[in-house]
Amino acid sequence: MRHSNHRIHAPTLKSEQSRLLVLDELKRLAAVVPASASARRLKQGVLPLTLSIGMTGVREDGSFDAYIHVSLQGAAAGSACPLLLDSGNSVLVYPRFEDLQVLPNFATDYKVLGAGAEPWGCPANVVQGPIVLTTTDGLAVTIGGVVFYACTADLPGWTADAGLAQRTANFGAACLNPWTASAWNRPAGVASVLQTPLSYLVSHPYAVVQYGADTVADTPVGTPHISLDSTLTLYKKRPAGFSCFGIVPNLEWMALAAKSLSIGGMHTQWPGSKPAIAFIDTAGGCAFLSDPDRLLCNSVWPEQTGNPWWTAGSTSCQTISASIAMEVGDATGSFTIAIDESALPSAAKGKTIVMCQLNKFMRGQYGLNIGGISALTNAILIDHIHKRVGFRSLGAVV
Repeated sequence: MRHSNHRIHAPTLKSEQSRLLVLDELKRLAAVVPASASARRLKQGVLPLTLSIGMTGVREDGSFDAYIHVSLQGAAAGSACPLLLDSGNSVLVYPRFEDLQVLPNFATDYKVLGAGAEPWGCPANVVQGPIVLTTTDGLAVTIGGVVFYACTADLPGWTADAGLAQRTANFGAACLNPWTASAWNRPAGVASVLQTPLSYLVSHPYAVVQYGADTVADTPVGTPHISLDSTLTLYKKRPAGFSCFGIVPNLEWMALAAKSLSIGGMHTQWPGSKPAIAFIDTAGGCAFLSDPDRLLCNSVWPEQTGNPWWTAGSTSCQTISASIAMEVGDATGSFTIAIDESALPSAAKGKTIVMCQLNKFMRGQYGLNIGGISALTNAILIDHIHKRVGFRSLGAVV
């Protein structure tokens, strides 16, 4: 199994050794997650108002990811599969269709709708059926009718390493407006349109990603760090205190409008008169942007530092460690994501934003990525009913 890399930021784990260390730990943690057959089960109609799902945080150097453990209905205890939580993608990709086929309830609970390559290229079946998430207090929550990819073979051209098959394992968390905005959500020959798995739990349409303090605890440079105090919380009613804005329509990435940028307390001219977008990224590292008109790249900014390794495929990049303020929103209002570099934990210090004439992780879009660094100071709400994203300041840095 190979956890998919995010499409809108660089991989967090930089070496095969780090990947194998993390995968071993994720497999160990998955073995203690109760399966649907052994956990306390509740029907969707009688679920509590709030459901807290634990996430496993993984960090290396200045970047981080989160993983969520997913079980199949009818699977044996300890068989939960860790999937990479990905707000830059909007579909679930389960790595092994073979796991579904051996379920005693496969014929009754799961239906194959078609076949095709999943977004990262593995041959896959498109399947409809239930998945199970286990809450932090031991409740098994069944989400029925999820349409997802299940890999049937390794990615063509890849080879097995260390006995591990090369399969994608992804839990897309992005909300799109509409779901058909992405070709990955409407595979050829399949009548059903895929959505993020969270949207199928219609009783709890509000999802909040919040990282715990241990996400960015100090560890030796180059050593992966695993944390267990982050949560994905699902709400029946929209939680209070969030400033919410409409998702930019007809994009394959979940985004708001990017309105302004300040660096070191100085208001810049970026993004100028052209409409710009702000990718909502709940993981990764520092913020970054594309500046094709060189509104920023021709200037000298305070606290310039070395570019990160992942800028190799981008052009004319400048990285700074100064405090920044990113204004995002929609036509009705805005929210300012303020990153006070001096208040960041030491493991998150050193780089706040990378400004490139063209940043390859912007996928040809004009705008910025708010960076996982924004999730350290804000809880991020995804509203599946109204197709909105919200922010609530956490006050002090986690």
